[in-house]
Amino acid sequence: MTTISMRQFLVLAAVVMTAYGYGQTNCDALKKDNETLQSTNKVLTSENEYLKKVLDLNKPILESEQENSTYTITAVKGNKAGKTIEITFLIESKDENHRRNSGITARSNSLLMISS
Repeated sequence: MTTISMRQFLVLAAVVMTAYGYGQTNCDALKKDNETLQSTNKVLTSENEYLKKVLDLNKPILESEQENSTYTITAVKGNKAGKTIEITFLIESKDENHRRNSGITARSNSLLMISS
């Protein structure tokens, strides 16, 4: 069995103390970096939530397909005081040159807002 001499013990203790002291010197810089990363994380999280909401913007409430076209209702808003209803819908035509009976030519990805 080997025994540790006093000199080896002192060298080992000096190395440990030096490493410990060096580890404590960068603590403030690491705290600042950590705070910066946490604030960046909060900003990115809020941007992520915003983008998720934007993706749900044209999520269909009701969808119907007729005469080679797809009709999608994306939003319905009502105003009791003004007695109005606002319906937002998309008309996607598979044939862009197709003429409707109502006189509206449907184009791909048209967005119409009607208020009555």
